[in-house]
Amino acid sequence: MTELPKEITALRGIILAITMILGSGLFGLPGLALDMGTPQEALAAWILISLAMIPLIAIFSDLGTRFTTAAGLSRYAEEAVGPWGSVAVVYLMIGSVAFGMPAMSNIAAAYIARLIGAPESATVVLSLAFIVTMVASNVFGVRATSAVNGIAFSTLAGLLLVVIVHNIAYLGVGLSAGAEIVRGNPSLSPRSIARLCALLFWAFLGWENLSYGLEEFQNPRRNIPIAFWGSFVAVTALYVLLALVTTGAALSGRAVGGASGMANLLPRNVGEKGLIAVMILVLLANGNAWVFSISRMLYAAGRDGILPAPLARLDRRGIPTTSLIWLLAVFAAVTVLSPLTGLSTGQLVILVSQNFVFLFAFAIVAYWRLNGGLKSRLVGVAAAATSALLLSDLSWSVLFPAALTATGYLASTRKKGPKEKTT
Repeated sequence: MTELPKEITALRGIILAITMILGSGLFGLPGLALDMGTPQEALAAWILISLAMIPLIAIFSDLGTRFTTAAGLSRYAEEAVGPWGSVAVVYLMIGSVAFGMPAMSNIAAAYIARLIGAPESATVVLSLAFIVTMVASNVFGVRATSAVNGIAFSTLAGLLLVVIVHNIAYLGVGLSAGAEIVRGNPSLSPRSIARLCALLFWAFLGWENLSYGLEEFQNPRRNIPIAFWGSFVAVTALYVLLALVTTGAALSGRAVGGASGMANLLPRNVGEKGLIAVMILVLLANGNAWVFSISRMLYAAGRDGILPAPLARLDRRGIPTTSLIWLLAVFAAVTVLSPLTGLSTGQLVILVSQNFVFLFAFAIVAYWRLNGGLKSRLVGVAAAATSALLLSDLSWSVLFPAALTATGYLASTRKKGPKEKTT
């Protein structure tokens, strides 16, 4: 088979997008936000960052409908700055996942070890097992990945429903706090809310990666916007409901701060073990979705001559198994070598965090170039302002994406002949 099969329906697209977004941050960020500001400020930040994401969703939905290709962000970057942009984005994404996915696997391994009572020395082995599970799920195709991710999302939604029902009184307190915010609470600190928005922005990263799966959508003009906006509504509803409950609990004197604060809202019969099990499932779904999207990016880059041609090979079912095997090898190598080189999980995350500033910039510029009129300009400016929140922790780590972008530019200039556009 030479083409990716079109097996993604609107519902599968929504589930895929949701599981690209939701991760361990869903459990940790509400409590961390309460540590950084007052309960009212944390709730205000959740509401504001949810609204601030609308322009970015509009941009990715617009570009995704225009360019239904597995090249995804690479194609957008080509539209923004020319052929070198597509090469730069491939390098940026490879640099991101090469370190980011092992970091996610290390986090999952820590939870697995805690769940089964394994020693800390087993972390690398458990991390490798998690990586193999993520890649293997994708080897079985889109339907298998969608099934696993659907189970994870259903389990997560069920757990959150239990949390909300069990703490329904706190939801009422949170709604009262929200009403006070809408009326204009003079005690709120704009500076504190801005810092909280920068923190909470991380909970909304992931929609950009859906772009690499758009070539496999059925009826793309209809289903792609549904996938983006449907997943946005679902994710935002989960975040805001959880924020209302945790805000109400904090205002009522419950200890819900910190990364594990939500555990204090669980019924005793669920407890810590139940929460950990769900978190592992959510991380697996999150990893599945990322492996899916990046394997399609490698396939498209091999097809377009950016990366070696073997990466564009599909098996008889239309699955890019060569790209999946390559990802497995890279993730496993980084997982094994990181402890030997002294790189911690936190350092792996820091190493790639600023990449998204560059990736969003390419998409925003492409949107500006393709859309005229005041409305489109305002959407682009609003999206740029939202993505600038990632710059709040700007440090030497920005050299990493800068170097990847420069490498992509130099690699592009050495190529012979113009690259054919994929539409």
